[in-house]
Amino acid sequence: VPGASYVEIPDAGHLACMEAPELFNGAVLDLWARVQEERP
Repeated sequence: VPGASYVEIPDAGHLACMEAPELFNGAVLDLWARVQEERP
């Protein structure tokens, strides 16, 4: 997928948003910022 990235959250399983919310939210915010920069 063009522009895709992989983020591994250590010691988190299928519920990373609940198991490591700070890391998960940081990854989502980073993605959101990157997408906003790429938009025309």
